[in-house]
Amino acid sequence: MKHRSHRRPRLFARTALATAAILWTGLACSQVDCLAAGTPVGSIDMKLLVVSANGNEAVLPAIQSTLEYIGIPYDLMIAKDRLLTTDMLCDANDGLGRARYQGVLLATGSLGFDDNGSYLSAFTDEEWNRLWQYEAKYGIRQATLYTYPGGWPDNYGLMQPSALDTTSSPLSTQLTSTSPAGNGDPSGAALFSYLKPAVPLVIRNAYTYLAKPDPNARVTPLLTDAAGNAIALIKNYADGRKNLAVTADGNPHLMHTLSLGYGIVNWVTKGLYVGKRRVLLSAQPDDVMMADDIWDVNALSDATGLTYRITGKDYESFVRWQNNRNATKPGNIVIDIPFNGSGTAANFPKAELYPATTDDLTPAIKKNSAPFNWMSHTYTHLNLDSPVTYSQTLAELRENHWVAINVVKLANYYKDSLITPDVSGLNNPEALRAMSDFGIRYVVSDTSKNCGHRDATPRPCPKPNTGIYNDLQPNILMVPRYPANLFYNVCTPREWVSEYNHIYRGYWGRDLSYQEILDKESDIWLQYLMRYDIRPVMFHQPNMCAYDGTRSLLGDLIDATTDKFNATFNLPVQSRSLRQIGNLMADRMVLNAAFAPASGAPATARLLPGASSSSLVLTNPTAQAVKVPLTGVNWASTSSVVETYGGQTTSNVTVPPNGGVVTVPGAPAW
Repeated sequence: MKHRSHRRPRLFARTALATAAILWTGLACSQVDCLAAGTPVGSIDMKLLVVSANGNEAVLPAIQSTLEYIGIPYDLMIAKDRLLTTDMLCDANDGLGRARYQGVLLATGSLGFDDNGSYLSAFTDEEWNRLWQYEAKYGIRQATLYTYPGGWPDNYGLMQPSALDTTSSPLSTQLTSTSPAGNGDPSGAALFSYLKPAVPLVIRNAYTYLAKPDPNARVTPLLTDAAGNAIALIKNYADGRKNLAVTADGNPHLMHTLSLGYGIVNWVTKGLYVGKRRVLLSAQPDDVMMADDIWDVNALSDATGLTYRITGKDYESFVRWQNNRNATKPGNIVIDIPFNGSGTAANFPKAELYPATTDDLTPAIKKNSAPFNWMSHTYTHLNLDSPVTYSQTLAELRENHWVAINVVKLANYYKDSLITPDVSGLNNPEALRAMSDFGIRYVVSDTSKNCGHRDATPRPCPKPNTGIYNDLQPNILMVPRYPANLFYNVCTPREWVSEYNHIYRGYWGRDLSYQEILDKESDIWLQYLMRYDIRPVMFHQPNMCAYDGTRSLLGDLIDATTDKFNATFNLPVQSRSLRQIGNLMADRMVLNAAFAPASGAPATARLLPGASSSSLVLTNPTAQAVKVPLTGVNWASTSSVVETYGGQTTSNVTVPPNGGVVTVPGAPAW
């Protein structure tokens, strides 16, 4: 599916805001002018301001998605409906200037919008000047995410442009390797250091303005085409301000938007922000030790009695694939396996297996379970929806646990994690009560139904990288899990190609080959990686079979996905167990709730700027301790755990509840 960003108006009237009488009333007026030259800079809130003209820009959900997957707090301002006042930007009630935002992101360079056929800017001259004065005083960086060069209110360091529709003419661009002396700016390769600089970034399905850098401006090109047009560049202003402009439109699904998003945000925040990014790939092949139906390529059905349960040789081959993949490619992939213990009893007659085999799988797993993570899928794969009882559910969980510990003796087995068969039982109070009493704390839900909620009751979709506490059993966290078009009932390329084309021939207009299907489906999974989405993905045990004695469908799809990612990105792809993902989501949910509570004062992170180094002050007035990830700070203590990823350090600082305050030293100079 193509995701196209639409063309924006090129010229905008320099006009007063039509709704200037609508004032921002949520903040009291400052007693001291926080923008005055004599007001000392006291602190800067670690939060971003995102400004949209009318909320309809295609690039707006893209930048929101980037911020929300990383976990960076931000406020959204719809500029046509509110006047940008000084009190929105800063205050000085204590005699010191407190900046409310550490960076500014404008959806478009002019904040233009269509007002009944007239193209207006949502900011007046006064508002633009107020914003620029604020940025200059507090050292705040700005990015304009879709920028018309040479226009009003600023040319952003670019000459008059021409326009290109990259839907019909994709544009190949390259990160710059050097930067002009004296500007203090990184090159494109340095700023987007997580991208491989030698690999062209191709812009497709987005209108793009082509313009040369203005020779009279202090600019640093970051991304250029073969003709020397700057698709992204930094402009330096005489008052110390900096703006990063992008001349290509974007949306949350476009490759260039996903590629550039993190670098823009990291630059705007000067590499210091609340939140963190991780590239996680977590595959969960259900039903291991059981048999699944298999697609009959002749009957075009999976109801003809064909079944498959992976063999010991399949399992050993899959272990070799994972080990070899991790030894020869960046990152570390660990498959997260839900298992059904009844399969160890060899209670499937040979007639039900395809091909017929003896049970060499159980001995193979007993011999070498350590390469994977393991969790329960119940003993017999019992659907846990009503009328299944408390006692039936508890028996399923207990029996499966006994097999895990005493029969198969699984390493890396997590008793508190469960994939319910058919994603069932999430609406069954008795089944949920049994899960809770047994000690289950993490289950999955289906993102393709009700946004991952347990039923169709209208509820907001969960925020990115968060879960959903089951409202019938609130101590069980439901981790939204993606389905995949690698179907549960295919073991070989022939079977997958047959069923895929049976379903999607009409959509694509023709049959696709195995390599084409891999390409389409890996593109979908690739987007999850590129946006730092930590949700797991669902598969089934036939996908692990060694269809040629070595390779498997699941291994092929993971290789295709990670090969694409590794061709462009310098970041390691990692895996997490369901329990680890659940913990990450639970931490993010507490963080989100603390910084944007439904009522009461929010938690805050404030930067106290210093010439050589700064410090951060974290406050938590909420009733629950909050773990605040601070990227760009290396501070290990009894309340902080430090981790490094992609060349950046994150200090995970626990702030106690009910007015707790933690001061973090050693932040970069501002």
